[in-house]
Amino acid sequence: MIITQNYFDIEDATSQLAQEILTSDVYKNYQEKKAAMLADTSVLPLRQDFESAKKSFDQIKEYGFHAPDYREKQAQVHKAKRALDMKTSVAEFRLAESDLQNLLDGITKTIASSISEDILVDAGNPFFNEGKKGHHCNH
Repeated sequence: MIITQNYFDIEDATSQLAQEILTSDVYKNYQEKKAAMLADTSVLPLRQDFESAKKSFDQIKEYGFHAPDYREKQAQVHKAKRALDMKTSVAEFRLAESDLQNLLDGITKTIASSISEDILVDAGNPFFNEGKKGHHCNH
């Protein structure tokens, strides 16, 4: 690659965009909600319960319904996940995380489409999947 002034201009614009994201209300909200979740002492035991149940289920899930206690362990994972997700601090963090991801997905889509409509963008958000079922990349 030949380094030209255009390369430095792109690098400067990228740095400026990153700085604008870091100073955005969406990012600030994400940081606040993350700090609140990490400071919530009631979240840690719920997270540990979930990770323990998930680890126990992961050990048998490849055997499916043939594994002893398959349904019970699967139910324990769902119950532990629900208990964790129902904590206000966790739910607020997940929403803030989703908002930040949507912002980043939108920026990526805008950049890609400004170059070419043929560029695929990996967007896990179904909002960006313009009618393409089962497909996380889009144009």
